[in-house]
Amino acid sequence: MPAIQTTPARWTEDAAAYVVQSAQQQVVEQILDRVRQVVPGLRALEVTMGLGDEPTTDPQLVIEVWIDEPTDVDNDLTQWELSRWKVTTFPPEVNERIVILVLYGAPDGRS
Repeated sequence: MPAIQTTPARWTEDAAAYVVQSAQQQVVEQILDRVRQVVPGLRALEVTMGLGDEPTTDPQLVIEVWIDEPTDVDNDLTQWELSRWKVTTFPPEVNERIVILVLYGAPDGRS
């Protein structure tokens, strides 16, 4: 079994406050732990706030998972596999409020 990566998550102040206010610390830590365990080429984790799909929806917590760009981007299943795990692990209300977004490269734009 591969070693668990120790990539720290960078949090925005509003995301940290939202997680505490919504009592979702355990859920978010479980998601971050899962990402560290299964995502190869993990470069960074950022936890921010985003807007829901509709103007009337609550804000969403966005977990940005930054990874090395794979050789075959078109067939990279990282986003799909993480989303599938989240949907099968947590109830709908968690899935509506927490989004996992897989991005290639580094958050600062360096490759």
